[in-house]
Amino acid sequence: MFVNNFLRFAVILSCSSSLVFAQTPAVNTTGVFSDLEYYEEGGDLVGTELFIFIAGGHMVLFQESLGEPMQPHLVKANVNGDRIEFSLPDDSSGEKRVFNGKFTKTGIIGNWVGSKEKFELPLRKSYWQ
Repeated sequence: MFVNNFLRFAVILSCSSSLVFAQTPAVNTTGVFSDLEYYEEGGDLVGTELFIFIAGGHMVLFQESLGEPMQPHLVKANVNGDRIEFSLPDDSSGEKRVFNGKFTKTGIIGNWVGSKEKFELPLRKSYWQ
């Protein structure tokens, strides 16, 4: 009788703990995700950097550089499990840019809505540190 009850308890505990762990993302949803790189030959800084943190929800400090660093944007992000989505304000052409990405163990893989080009931003120190 004791063995049967113990086995039932062990099975229930095992099932319920796997449900709890299945809901917890095994990836970082905060930190610095960056591929910013300085090219000495041309003197250009190229890439993208996201600093994702929590302040009443997930926030993204976004900076892009296409040779020279552009003005950063601070925007709210929608993070659901291992997925992230955020929108940047309208650019000079009047187009809103929406980013969709997936957190991985090593960074973020994503793309801008309407673009098939995917890019990966590794989780690492900021270029500016």
